[in-house]
Amino acid sequence: VHIRLPGDGPVGVYLSGGVDSTGIMGMLAERSSNVHASTICFPESETGNEDARARESSERLGVTLHRFEATQEIEADHFSDAAYYWEDFPRHQPLIGKYLQ
Repeated sequence: VHIRLPGDGPVGVYLSGGVDSTGIMGMLAERSSNVHASTICFPESETGNEDARARESSERLGVTLHRFEATQEIEADHFSDAAYYWEDFPRHQPLIGKYLQ
């Protein structure tokens, strides 16, 4: 993280809400006061939505959080394009959200 951290500009990180991306965000927040995190929310999913964890982590670390909500309607509208541009066979839910983000 220290090697990749740029000079004086804002820093961006993708935040899934899991321990890996939260740890990276924490390291960035220790070294910069201008950190922005981006996360994908799945409001209609009971198991795949880590929005609450992403919000809590970013608030505790003083990081600006940018949320993108991927509803089932949005995902259905963009599935074929997302699958076309994906480098591998789509195996998990964030495919369309990450494509649109």
